Amino acid sequence: MAYVETTRMGGEGTVAVVTLNRPETRNAFNSQMAMEIDEAFRSLADTDARVVILTSSSEHAFCSGADLKERMELSEAEWREQHEKFEQMFNTIADMPQPIIAEVDGFALAGGFEMALNCDFMVAAETAMFGLPEVTRGIMPGGGGSRLLARRIGVHRAVDNLFNMEPNQARMLEMIYYDKCLDTRDREEGVRAFVEKRTPRFIGQ
Repeated sequence: MAYVETTRMGGEGTVAVVTLNRPETRNAFNSQMAMEIDEAFRSLADTDARVVILTSSSEHAFCSGADLKERMELSEAEWREQHEKFEQMFNTIADMPQPIIAEVDGFALAGGFEMALNCDFMVAAETAMFGLPEVTRGIMPGGGGSRLLARRIGVHRAVDNLFNMEPNQARMLEMIYYDKCLDTRDREEGVRAFVEKRTPRFIGQ
């Protein structure tokens, strides 16, 4: 079973959609899923896609970070190899020539939040939950979270969030982390209207 699906939309198929599809783990990415994400973005880099939307098949989670169950079974050498794969995935997203829009609903935690931070824009549903809980386990974010968060919201606020923030609902953080916060269905309409350069038709859901 593939953990990542790539589709095209728009009149000429110039809008690419990369969908995370591992709902049983809240889209926590293991080594296989990380490679699929990396391959999906690499395959789009040199195409006629003008924009890429990164989304989830589940309204309950955008991505909850790395799969810690898999990590527990790895040796130190295997863990380092896995971390290199994760770094490559984040770098591929960040280096994409097309603008990337993260369409966030549900949990966006740890590496999942970092994945969204590596995108150019974030549009969040009101049910989105953001957080970098790594510090509760005695580690720092491994996907560039501290650097990317500081770039987006400023160093002092980023430091405070890194060490003190519990996962927070999207509406509480509106215009701090991301670009727009909408109801779940309106979030999808907002993203599509943005990439199609038209006025959105919101329905309040």
